[in-house]
Amino acid sequence: MINPPVRVTLRTWFAPGMVAIAAASLGLLILRYGDFAPSAANLPNWMPWRDTWVRLAAAVLLASSAGLWYPRTALPSAFAVGAYQLI
Repeated sequence: MINPPVRVTLRTWFAPGMVAIAAASLGLLILRYGDFAPSAANLPNWMPWRDTWVRLAAAVLLASSAGLWYPRTALPSAFAVGAYQLI
């Protein structure tokens, strides 16, 4: 049986699109300013490879924000963005 095409409305892409734009903006801010970004200020100074962890978190956030635009990867990407915001 063939599934009917999904009807795309403003409601189905607007909210995930806004979350994706906000997450991408935060990821770019962290990649640009690194240690001076608000999320990096919460990490302790004694943490090993602190800058690497900050850049890795920004890259994951940026990749997840790109994944929010595609239906197949939207759910794992939403979990990744949510986990980043929770931490």
